[in-house]
Amino acid sequence: MYGGGFNRTYDMEFTSTETNLKNWISNSKRLKDNNPISITEFISEYEIYPGEENAVGGWVQINWQTYKVKVHILWS
Repeated sequence: MYGGGFNRTYDMEFTSTETNLKNWISNSKRLKDNNPISITEFISEYEIYPGEENAVGGWVQINWQTYKVKVHILWS
């Protein structure tokens, strides 16, 4: 976690399986109807605006080759 006096930013990473990630996306109200952009051939990024729990927003990146997920969320 990092941030300043006026914002809080949270970053986290995890690795899962393809099946679990697809289930996570389909059950997430911020991801399931969200069209990701392609960062590379294997990496998709979902922009999350607005975020959950009063978050300003952020993004979720999924590497479909390694099944590694990066989440970046900002509160102000």
